[in-house]
Amino acid sequence: MTRAFALRDVPGLLAIARRSVSLDLEGDVLLGRPPLASALAGLVGAGHGITLVQSAGTSSSRSGFVQARRRVGGTAADVVRLAPPLVESGAALAWQRLLADACQRLGARGARRVYATLPAGDEVALQILQRVGFAAFSADVVYRRDDAGPRLAAPEALAPAADHAARRLVEADRAARERMIEGPESDWHTYPAGGHWPRRMAAGALLADGADACGAWRTIEGTAGCWLRAVATDDAAALQTVAAALDAARRGPVWAAARGHQASVHAALRHHGFVPVGERCLMVKHTTRNVVSPAWHEQAAGAIAPSPPVTPARSRPAGP
Repeated sequence: MTRAFALRDVPGLLAIARRSVSLDLEGDVLLGRPPLASALAGLVGAGHGITLVQSAGTSSSRSGFVQARRRVGGTAADVVRLAPPLVESGAALAWQRLLADACQRLGARGARRVYATLPAGDEVALQILQRVGFAAFSADVVYRRDDAGPRLAAPEALAPAADHAARRLVEADRAARERMIEGPESDWHTYPAGGHWPRRMAAGALLADGADACGAWRTIEGTAGCWLRAVATDDAAALQTVAAALDAARRGPVWAAARGHQASVHAALRHHGFVPVGERCLMVKHTTRNVVSPAWHEQAAGAIAPSPPVTPARSRPAGP
């Protein structure tokens, strides 16, 4: 049986934390918070996540825990860590129970979508999440560059109009499958790390004719490096966008991720010295269900339906 983390669970969480599996590379780079610190922060109301634990009971029940972090705004959340590792006996059942209960609790707190990121090719973890109700909506490649770019000048703050144009670009950049499975919302202000950026953040946009953007970038500094995000409409804009983001990065290593349909961003990252280090499967579970209610209403037999209101026509004054 799973339950919310309490102080009595500290020894058990410490014993298994080193064997836990992280599903949150962005959070590891930017936040660097160990599992116990996250659990204690959530316990006293100082964090943005939840921690559920499962104690060892029967022979088929293994001790474990799950941690999830709510995104800014509270309508979405990310699964960030799970234990025990799947190589241990009974771990698959523990994952399934922990994930199901975590999604239910997050949904009760207002999260309509719960995200999870898995290494590509991990078929066991993929099947477990699918059983819980997760669906794959995209895939990405993680890139890394050991050093930051030559810092030329401090970037100016992103103006509200440019920030709005960047958000529209990010929303329009998403593939059709992502829109259908994930939802219509833009994650410009909630990715990476759910929008909980601990240190310096810089952002910029390449504005085309009018108020539209042809490129947008953001860099966030963290405890173990810097995370770069870039979105562009074509190859030329992607090269300029990544170059501008590197100019704003003050320390390395610099990490980035590009989804499958972002061919221009892939090419620009490689052009600027980034090396691919892994592929991931992006999954989402909806905790709510859209219900279509009929516009008609049943009426008792023989009842007379009310007539629609009649608006009298305005009289025109006489004369020429």
